[in-house]
Amino acid sequence: MELKKSKQGFTLIELVVVIVILGILAAAALPRFINLSTEARIAKLDQAMGALKHGSQMADVKMKLPNGVLDAGDDKHHYIDMNNNGVIDEGDIRLVYGWLDNDNLDMALDLDVGGKLHYVHDRNAGDYGFTVESHQAYIGFDTLGNGNIRDGNCRILYQHPRSWGGTPNHYVKTDGC
Repeated sequence: MELKKSKQGFTLIELVVVIVILGILAAAALPRFINLSTEARIAKLDQAMGALKHGSQMADVKMKLPNGVLDAGDDKHHYIDMNNNGVIDEGDIRLVYGWLDNDNLDMALDLDVGGKLHYVHDRNAGDYGFTVESHQAYIGFDTLGNGNIRDGNCRILYQHPRSWGGTPNHYVKTDGC
């Protein structure tokens, strides 16, 4: 009687079935991983928005304190004296009508705008219902890869007030994250 040698290994059909099953599992898991990066970007924007609101409130409080700010010589601008030397110098945070100014918003909030989160201010932005002469600042992600965070709708818009008694406009757009 002759003994048959048992073959070791997998048949082609078994390998194809395993590959198909792995493909189905990957297709089911991929949207979850994509959604995690979207959720991470939204969480980063929410964190920046919290810092923005807190920074704005702190500037408003500082503005109301005696000797809390330095007068820039006009009715519109004041500075928070960060080093308490009584002189406007580098490092002091500029306010417009008592609120954070767009031009140095990143410094005022100490935002980590390195990596993928970006900060820009635009002196001539006329979109989003604001006038052309308004100053706007954007904090967000370049999700389209075109170098313009405004186009991707994964950003915060901040606009300082335009007169005394006004408040800043700020909102988060996340439909492009």
